[in-house]
Amino acid sequence: MKRVTSSLLAILILSILTAAQPANNQPSPDEIEIQVSPQTILLTWKAKGDVRVTVHADVDYSTVETLSVQLGGFEALYTFPDARGDLVAKFSYEEIRTLVEVGYSTLTLTGTRHDGTTFSGEDVVRVVG
Repeated sequence: MKRVTSSLLAILILSILTAAQPANNQPSPDEIEIQVSPQTILLTWKAKGDVRVTVHADVDYSTVETLSVQLGGFEALYTFPDARGDLVAKFSYEEIRTLVEVGYSTLTLTGTRHDGTTFSGEDVVRVVG
């Protein structure tokens, strides 16, 4: 009987300690696949007109808080669903040029879903001076 009581007491203490641990309010983001277009960023190019960087993301558009979508910290100019219902986001070419360096650069898309979960994805682009 003493062994059973000791075991129950140990389980009770472990349960209390586990419950007392602070909850992590920021769940780790879901990793998604993205594709940045164009795949080559020209730093010296003098763009004429309204030039955008497009990101296709493997995340259901209907679940996304569209105002939360960012690429490297820059907010999306606008978003829409593609033919499969996945997220497409457009960004300013001029802003995205400030994130990259000659060679290869990784661009990271982040966002939040309506349920509060986050997502992120990366793509590598070639950068020419």
